[in-house]
Amino acid sequence: MTGSVGKTTTKQMTYAAIAGFGNTIKTEGNQNNELGLPRTMFRIGKETEYAVVEMGMSHRGEIERLSRCARPDVGIITCIGVSHIGNLGSQENICKAKLEICEGLPNGAPLVLNGDDPFLRAAKLPEHVHPVWFSLGDENADVCALNIRQENDGMTFTLEDREEDTTEVHIPAMGRHNVANALAAYAAATRLGLNAKRVIAGLSQFQQTGMRQKVVHSKGVDVIEDCYNANPDSMKAALAMFKEYPCKRRFALLGDMLELGEISPEAHETVGKQAAEYGVDFLVAYGPEAKRTAQAAAAAGVEARHVDTYREAAELLLARMQPGDALLVKASRGMALEKVLEIFYNEQK
Repeated sequence: MTGSVGKTTTKQMTYAAIAGFGNTIKTEGNQNNELGLPRTMFRIGKETEYAVVEMGMSHRGEIERLSRCARPDVGIITCIGVSHIGNLGSQENICKAKLEICEGLPNGAPLVLNGDDPFLRAAKLPEHVHPVWFSLGDENADVCALNIRQENDGMTFTLEDREEDTTEVHIPAMGRHNVANALAAYAAATRLGLNAKRVIAGLSQFQQTGMRQKVVHSKGVDVIEDCYNANPDSMKAALAMFKEYPCKRRFALLGDMLELGEISPEAHETVGKQAAEYGVDFLVAYGPEAKRTAQAAAAAGVEARHVDTYREAAELLLARMQPGDALLVKASRGMALEKVLEIFYNEQK
């Protein structure tokens, strides 16, 4: 699987969907590049029945090499965003790079695609693959989710599959974007011929990894640790999820989104506007680029502060947050916002 956003979560969901059918391995951590993927392939032994392999890239040609190495039976492209646009120049070029996954797929192989993504919809697909479209709301897609509801412990929705019965599904992950990830995993598993009901049962056991939307209940405050990585698409999705999160007040600690090239200033300003749109009450921004986020949020009516140190960020939150409040923490991996949380947890009253 590949895509600009949601690769690792979709990998985890696909693993959850498939693991109950036999011995299954998956890409560990972020081993999704030209060094990491071969390591995953070398873990495949005689006893291995299924392998869930993540493919990342930053330049054209990389996904093609990874796909030819892995030779997958089914492919997934989660979406086309703006990650690495500084290297590739446009989302159209990013789409072409992601579609290189087709190079390793055999004739007739299912290629699971996001039907809500305009770049994938407009793309010319290779004739040798069989597209399987998933969508949030479009009943013309092969697989779609309707009646999507966010609950305290995840998302519930009605799954419609052209090849199966309509089913109610619950996944232990928040946000509409995670419903899309679950649809991708479901589509891939079922198009491999696996039983749909058992696939759905596996998805209900999904477990997130690392600091990806991990909810920590700490002394009356809910902290959503989503600081593994960030780009404009995942930042918007996280803020949209946070708007529906049940709490008294919404605090956000947001940091720089890296590797955006010339679109970085506008992207960070947009996040500030989105923080206001999605109901953030107090915003703390960390990093030189995130200063624009704080300024844009303040201009839109959010109480916002820009900070230069982890200590300053933690102290602002400690001084203001009360039981019943919630905190969303998100930035690119290089910003290491977990260091703010270390101070925050240690000094909470």
